[in-house]
Amino acid sequence: MARYQVVRSKIKKTKVLLTDDSISKYIPETVLFSEENIRRMLSNYSFVYIKPNRGSKGSRVAAIRKKLCYYDIYYKTQVIPTFVISGVIAFVNALTCGDPFLIQQGIEVLKVKQKPFDFRVMVQKPYSEWKVSNIIGRVAAPGMIVTNLYLGAEVANYDELMQRANIADNEARELRQKLYSIAERTALVLNNRYAGLRELGIDIGIDQNLNPWIFEVNTKPIIIKNNNDKVNEYHKIIMNNLKNHSI
Repeated sequence: MARYQVVRSKIKKTKVLLTDDSISKYIPETVLFSEENIRRMLSNYSFVYIKPNRGSKGSRVAAIRKKLCYYDIYYKTQVIPTFVISGVIAFVNALTCGDPFLIQQGIEVLKVKQKPFDFRVMVQKPYSEWKVSNIIGRVAAPGMIVTNLYLGAEVANYDELMQRANIADNEARELRQKLYSIAERTALVLNNRYAGLRELGIDIGIDQNLNPWIFEVNTKPIIIKNNNDKVNEYHKIIMNNLKNHSI
């Protein structure tokens, strides 16, 4: 009970989630970077994301979009065209510096004013059960491909953001409940494999057909003081429980 487990490898967490039929359908195809895999992924999908296997606060994340006769590489606020797949591979090799990276199927998520957004769903285990404690929207900064707050993303209220995206109120309510159910099930599946998990920040994007996709699960999410009373209350309980049960 005195353990607060952190699992940093994204591919390990992804493989665990893929074992559950109710969650695997929400996971974009995700593989380790290799020249063979990037060729195959860009053959199968119109665009992909390149990201470190271990968290980096949104840094060193790129996107590759396949056009008719060339590729566009999106990195930070730059768009770098290249006409051959070898140029894409050379860019990614330079980006990784030999570190393990992932290739993830790109999803055309909802946008507001041409800026993509997703949601961070907080799930915590203050006692014996996992509870959703908060959901926030994250709108990418102008020209950015990631919604990480460290890189200037805007924090937005769920209901207000769905209104800005012109999603009907009834659809937004149904989707919110679906995101909660997905988050709680995700926590249970991961917790069955990693018994020391206590808090998760689950990043979920919504595609143009209002289908949810789990992009990433953070096992040590940032707790913003005074941002949400329930999040901070549960975090305090978790920390006190761990302290009281420590040897």
